[in-house]
Amino acid sequence: MRLRILLAIGILLNNIFGALILWPQLSSAAGSGVVISGLQTASKTSASAEYVELTNTAATSMSISGWQLQYRAASNGADCTKGWTAKATVVSGSVAPGAQYLFAPSAYLFADTSFSAGLAATGTIRLIDQNKVTVDALAWGAASCGTGRPAAAPTTAQILDRNSGADGSHGDNATDFTIQNQSAVQASSAAASATPQLTASAAATASHATGGNFALELTELLVDPAAPSTDAKDEFVEIHNAGTDPLDVGGYVIKTGTHSYKLPVGTIAPDGYMVITSGSSSISLTNSGGVANLLDPSGTVIDTAGAWESAVPGASWALIDGNWFWTLTPTPGAGNIYTQVPGTAGADDSTDYPAVELSELLPDPAAPLTDAADEFIEIYNPNPVAVNLEGYVLKTGHDLTGKYVIKGVTIPAGGYVALKSSTTKLALANDGSSVALYTPNGSQLGATVIYGKAKTGDSWAQFDTGWDWTSAPTPGAINILSAVSAAAAKPKATAKAKVAAKAKTTKAKAAAKLKTAKSTAKAMLAGTTSKGGRWLLFILASLTIGYIIYEFRNDIRNYYYKLRGYPTGRLAPIQAVEGRGGNRTNQRSRRG
Repeated sequence: MRLRILLAIGILLNNIFGALILWPQLSSAAGSGVVISGLQTASKTSASAEYVELTNTAATSMSISGWQLQYRAASNGADCTKGWTAKATVVSGSVAPGAQYLFAPSAYLFADTSFSAGLAATGTIRLIDQNKVTVDALAWGAASCGTGRPAAAPTTAQILDRNSGADGSHGDNATDFTIQNQSAVQASSAAASATPQLTASAAATASHATGGNFALELTELLVDPAAPSTDAKDEFVEIHNAGTDPLDVGGYVIKTGTHSYKLPVGTIAPDGYMVITSGSSSISLTNSGGVANLLDPSGTVIDTAGAWESAVPGASWALIDGNWFWTLTPTPGAGNIYTQVPGTAGADDSTDYPAVELSELLPDPAAPLTDAADEFIEIYNPNPVAVNLEGYVLKTGHDLTGKYVIKGVTIPAGGYVALKSSTTKLALANDGSSVALYTPNGSQLGATVIYGKAKTGDSWAQFDTGWDWTSAPTPGAINILSAVSAAAAKPKATAKAKVAAKAKTTKAKAAAKLKTAKSTAKAMLAGTTSKGGRWLLFILASLTIGYIIYEFRNDIRNYYYKLRGYPTGRLAPIQAVEGRGGNRTNQRSRRG
C-alpha cells in the first residue's frame, strides 16, 4: 500500500512540475503560427511613417480576432509587467497561410488595422491574444522585455525584418531580426476587415521606375477633347503599370488642380493601362494650363504629369520617351503614338538643348538664413562642355504653378549652380512639394523631383544611390551626405530620369520563409500572463487527486472505520435475535 501511495504522489508531483516547465510555452502557444515579421519606426521624410507587420507561418488560416498590439517605451525600465500601452486591437479577422497582416497609421499606409503613430527609435512591441497571453514580442535598441536580447535599432532609412527561418525557435530578437534598407510591406490579402484591402502597400509603386515589381505612372491626358466630344464626358487620364506584377490600384488618387478622384478597387495587369474619364469620375483638366498628380493611398505624390500651359484641342498631353509632348494621336488604354502638333515643341527638338539636371534643394534654411532669401535650387551639368541656361525654366509646387525663366547663367562642364529664392522668387514648401526643370522649348528634363517634410537646415540632394536628406547643404558644389549616413558622393554623370524618394517594394513573403512559431520559456516568460497556467495546474492537480481517491477508495474507507473504533477496520457482522415479535434483525448502532 505504501508503494502505491508513493507512486500516486510521484505522479502528482510529476504533473505539477511538468506544468510549471510548460506553463510559459503553453501560454505563448495560444497564437502559434503568427509572428512579428517587420517593423518600421520612421521614414526619411516622416517620423509618423511607422508600421508593424505580422506573418502567419502556419499551414492553416489563423484567427486573430480580439488580438492586441501593445507598445512599451524603453524608459519604463526592466519591470516587464508594467508600462504597456495598447496601440491597436483587431476587432475581427484572420490571416491566411503565408500571408501578412499590417498595422500602420491611416495617414501613412492603407493598413489592415490602424494605430496612432508614436513608436520611438528604441522600444518594445508585443502581440497578445484575446486571452491576454503574449504571442510574440520584439525589442529594439536599448529596450527590454522582448524575446531574448533586443534587436539593433533601425534608423529612419531602415527597417527590422525577420530572417528567413527565424520562426521564433531562436528566442532572440538580436539573432532573428536584421536591419534592411527601408522598403514597403505587404498588407494581408485575406484581411480581417470587410473593406477590400490592397494586395500591396501604398508604397508599392514608383514614379517612372522599372526596377521593382510595381511601377505606376501617368502616361496620357486628354485636356481639351475636340467636338463632338465634350470636356464634361470625354477628358481622360491614363495610368500605366510599368511593373512586372499586377497591381490593385484601389485607394490611389488622381488630383487635377482642386479636383480629386479616388480610384475604386481594380487591377492593372503588367504593362497594362487604366483610363479614367471625366464622365465617370470627378476629374477636370483645365484648358488654360495645369498639372496632374498621382497619389498613393497615404496621400503621397508618386508621379506628376508634366505641366501644360495651353491645351491643344483634340491633342493629348502624352509621355514620349520620358518627356511630355502634345500629340495629335490620342491612344487611351494603349501605348502612346507621337504625332507632332505644328508650332509646338517636338520630341526631336529636345536634342537641341544640352541635358542638365536638378541636384539639390534647400526648402528650410536654418537661422540666420531665411526662406525668402536663402532657399535654393541647384542644377548640375554632367556634360563635358559648359551649358548656357538662358531660357531654361524652373517650376515648383505640387501643381508646378511656380515658374522662373533662367537668365544670364552658364554652368561649366561638370559644375553646379545654385539659384536662390532671392533671385527666383520661387518658394519651396517646408511640408513637401515638387520641382521640375524644362528646356526653353518646353521639354521636361528628367522626372519631377518630389520631396517630403523638410527638417530645418537639411537639403534634399541627389547621390549615386538616389535622393536623400543631408545635414550638409553644398550650394554650387558637389553634394555631401551628412556624417550620420556616409562620406561624400557625386551625382550621376547622365541626365536620366530620376525619382525623388522612390518607394520600393517588398515581395510577399512565402510561407516557407518562416516555420511554425516556437518560443522558449525564458524568452516569453516576461510578457506572459499567469491565468492560463494557473488553470492548467488546477486541472492537473484535480485529476491526480481524483485518481488517488478512486484508486485507494477501499483503503480510505477501512482506515476511516479504524479511526471510528472498529479494530478490523470494518463494521461488525449482522446478528439474528429471537424474542417476542418473532425473528428480527438487530443492527448494532454505530457509536457516536
